[in-house]
Amino acid sequence: MLVGDPATRVRENGRWQEYGTKRLTLMNWQMQATGAEIIRLTCAALTTLGVEVICPVHDAVLFMADRSCHEDVGNLVAATMERAAITILGARIPIDRQWIMPGDNWRPKKGDKMWAVVSKALKGNAALRGVDGNPVFANTLFNCLATTAEGHSFRPVWQPSFIQQISPQDCCHLNGLALENGQPRYVTCISQSNVVDGWRDRRNGGGVVIDVTLGEVIASGLSMPHSPRIWDGKLWLLNSGTGEFGWIEGGKFHPLTFCPGYARGLTFAGHYAVVGLSRARDNRTFEGLPLQDALRSHDVDARTGLLVIDTRTGAVVEWVRIEGVIDELFDVAFLQGIRNPKIIGIKGKEINRLISIAPHTPQNS
Repeated sequence: MLVGDPATRVRENGRWQEYGTKRLTLMNWQMQATGAEIIRLTCAALTTLGVEVICPVHDAVLFMADRSCHEDVGNLVAATMERAAITILGARIPIDRQWIMPGDNWRPKKGDKMWAVVSKALKGNAALRGVDGNPVFANTLFNCLATTAEGHSFRPVWQPSFIQQISPQDCCHLNGLALENGQPRYVTCISQSNVVDGWRDRRNGGGVVIDVTLGEVIASGLSMPHSPRIWDGKLWLLNSGTGEFGWIEGGKFHPLTFCPGYARGLTFAGHYAVVGLSRARDNRTFEGLPLQDALRSHDVDARTGLLVIDTRTGAVVEWVRIEGVIDELFDVAFLQGIRNPKIIGIKGKEINRLISIAPHTPQNS
């Protein structure tokens, strides 16, 4: 780490070094470096002793042990850490332990406030409320619909009948959710597979739309369906593998407009639909899909951008083409009444330079 003037060098006996001139940096360095060295020696010793070390967590060690002997292993870990401290400091240090049993969840308490803010913001979005006032979303990796749950990553609320267990296997690639009156109504899946990563074998023709309330497939034979939306009394979606925007009726997909790219992301404003387009990935996204032949027949390359489509005629009335480093769009949203939206990232200079001052009344001196 380089802090301040790199010409100033601080060195102690041992393996850790730090550059810097800031007063607080120098005051904190010895404590942090000593703690890190204790953890390093502890992890090395535990690995030699055969303890299954998962990772260091700041000034602690996360390890795994069988329930039949976890107390004995815990005592061994504590004694090993104590010996490491004596080696580095020449003195014992207080050592605490916490067991995380199967079904329990561990999280640092300092993250509670942040998650409370995020959860409040999500619950405030009426369009997302689906389960007891909480947001509901498509959990693609775990093949289910899920909602937020305090102290946990998510809580499953629904899964297709062909999915036998909630596990991170991305079997069917459940990727899209359509809400009706704020409640989950339809989902899109690339396939009906219950095998890990099985959807990749059914990209062409294996896609389905499932009615969540009935638990039944209402449309099949689709190719990479995405972004189901209920609008103006119809169920619209993107049949991405064919490059088509259309609607479901009578158990069939009715294409309305060809989209020159991988269509993903759909929203509506009045009689108009806005569709997101993406170029192919390096892993040959379009290979083996009808979209590849459709692009060739239209003598056009896949593009990244937006299409504005008149749902009454299927005509593309406006378009935006995005060039440069952006290859993919994952979703689109219509922000009513906003002409120049902006997102402040966490890496650029804007986050430090964009300042908003609340109105105030200056006091007379």
